Amino acid sequence: ADASVEMEQRNFVHASLDYVFLLQEVQERKKFEFVETLLSYMYGWLTFYHQGHEVFNDCHPYLRDLQIRVQR
Repeated sequence: ADASVEMEQRNFVHASLDYVFLLQEVQERKKFEFVETLLSYMYGWLTFYHQGHEVFNDCHPYLRDLQIRVQR
């Protein structure tokens, strides 16, 4: 009987450690997925502002010319 209890206790400890390991894996995966989502969001904004900057650079000569004409 004592051997059976010890064996069950060992199995329980082993199963508990496996469970904790799986929980840690899930937590790490959640962190990675959050950072990946955040990076995608930030790169989206970076692209948006970069395109706006490019449009402004394309219009800059026209705006400068318009400013000169208005100041005359």
